Amino acid sequence: MATIKVLVTDNPKRPGTAAHDMYARYRDGMTEEEYIRDIFDSAGERVSKGLPGRADQGKRALVWDLEREFIRLD
Repeated sequence: MATIKVLVTDNPKRPGTAAHDMYARYRDGMTEEEYIRDIFDSAGERVSKGLPGRADQGKRALVWDLEREFIRLD
């Protein structure tokens, strides 16, 4: 199973945005699935109210960050 390696340790996302919060959740050695689950779980109250969680955003963020070489999968 592929694990995440953070290549850019200083969060490159704009502070105060969901993207910044999601980037801060990356940890070396976590799997893609762990990251997505962490993003989904972080939606917390939004999910319980029936609003869209952040799991899809997390998947898109993962691809975006891979393409820009902010992270890699080992």
